[in-house]
Amino acid sequence: MANSGADTNGTQFFVTLAPTRWLDFDHIIFGQLVRGWDVLSAIESKGTSGGTTTQDVIITKAQMVTNTTDAIARLRAAPNTSVPALGIQCDATVRVYQGVDPSGSYSYRSFTPIVKADASNSEPYIHSVRDVYANVNQPATVTAYGADLEGDNIYYFFDYDVDHHATWVQNNNILTITPDPGFVGYERVWVAVSHSSQLLSQSDVDDSQIIRVCWGEKPITVAPNNIVGNANVALASVQVCRFVDGDPTGTAANFQAAVCWGDGTETDSSSVVVSYNAVKKVFTVKGSHTYTKAGQFPITVFIEGDRGLSQKSKSYANIAL
Repeated sequence: MANSGADTNGTQFFVTLAPTRWLDFDHIIFGQLVRGWDVLSAIESKGTSGGTTTQDVIITKAQMVTNTTDAIARLRAAPNTSVPALGIQCDATVRVYQGVDPSGSYSYRSFTPIVKADASNSEPYIHSVRDVYANVNQPATVTAYGADLEGDNIYYFFDYDVDHHATWVQNNNILTITPDPGFVGYERVWVAVSHSSQLLSQSDVDDSQIIRVCWGEKPITVAPNNIVGNANVALASVQVCRFVDGDPTGTAANFQAAVCWGDGTETDSSSVVVSYNAVKKVFTVKGSHTYTKAGQFPITVFIEGDRGLSQKSKSYANIAL
């Protein structure tokens, strides 16, 4: 996937024709070619060293296909194996059996793969850190976990809002935050990992994310809702998700929501309404939208609480002609 920074993936993607190790952990790998090499060669023939193709390469049709004829095997040298520059050659045989009985008839093909040493030193990355919820006047703890493929040292860094309402104590990858007396609300916390013990420039930040630490707030339990409809027929006040509030005193006024309908239109908040059923103790998010074409569209609902809660719901709209 192409992006312009963390969490900015959109619809652009690279088709890589050679190893691109410098993209590791900065760009998501979402596909691997298993057949259609002639198409790949045709795409490559339109490329230039400057990155602009000599002719537009257009996807005219895309569909999901259940693949029952291809399989992928990943090979690597055993741990602590010294791999020479030319690599390690080995003989491999793939067998395909008819049925589940390994003693039955089969077809096979042998080949000689070459396992080469990894000459690229991957920078550390951070595992996802969740938002933290705490009671008023209660200290909160943020714990970050990083990983480095080569086992190099990982250094952790935390930062916070300029206008903050808490005191902070860091111990390696653990941050303890003590709120000001009676504070209700949230603090934004920046969590980062680096290969360097000091952040002298932005290039020293290898991976980071921003979370919220909320006091006086409880997380919600969200139930997404898929919807169906027809192109050019308005969906009026359609339910996109429900949720249950962990705080029994919560009301609809404590929440606001916006919906990304997945068809390239602006994120909608004007038609979105959060309501509460006091009998069932369930909140409902509804919105109105008109799809102009058929297809399956991913719906993302952004739910915000007035004390800092920020959660998402993901579902689909199946729109017919």
